[in-house]
Amino acid sequence: MKQFIILSIMLLPILLLSQEKQEKEERVKEQDFPVAALLFLDTDSNDYRRLRYYYETDGELESYEAKFKKDGEWFSVEFNTEGQLQDIEVTTDWEDLPKSFQQSLENYMQSNYERWKFEKFQRQFLPQENNTDLLKSVLSNPLTVSPFNIELIVATKNDGKLQKFELLFTSEGQFLQKRKVIRRSYGFLLF
Repeated sequence: MKQFIILSIMLLPILLLSQEKQEKEERVKEQDFPVAALLFLDTDSNDYRRLRYYYETDGELESYEAKFKKDGEWFSVEFNTEGQLQDIEVTTDWEDLPKSFQQSLENYMQSNYERWKFEKFQRQFLPQENNTDLLKSVLSNPLTVSPFNIELIVATKNDGKLQKFELLFTSEGQFLQKRKVIRRSYGFLLF
């Protein structure tokens, strides 16, 4: 038993550092989406453009996600299987990120990678006391809502090895999480 505990303690940092993002996402119909999530989104609203519903799994966790466009912005609202809010994400541009965050991110990238290219930035809003007000605020003007995290996808090169990561930071630039993005390999040709 003592050996098991020691081994577990030794392996824990390795498991935490080697997190991988290997999500499988498939489109679902509105009737397959959690009812509580549909009520929360108020899908009868005509404000949403290109509204699509998805079921997502990474092999362990399952969630549902609604993706849509509103006022020129791309939104993603994720729910657990019971329809409870997990997060709201809004695609954003580098120029719209806080200057202090930009500097912190540049420092982080320079100290960890030889070369890199940012592919996507999102503001991430986590559930709060009143999630309905949070959704309304984020939909009306995401640049004015706090607190938020910043999630980004970045392609990197170190020692000649190309890798893609999903990084998560606070808006102040504090590093929170890193997950390697695994590309799906296809054993067949796509035409």
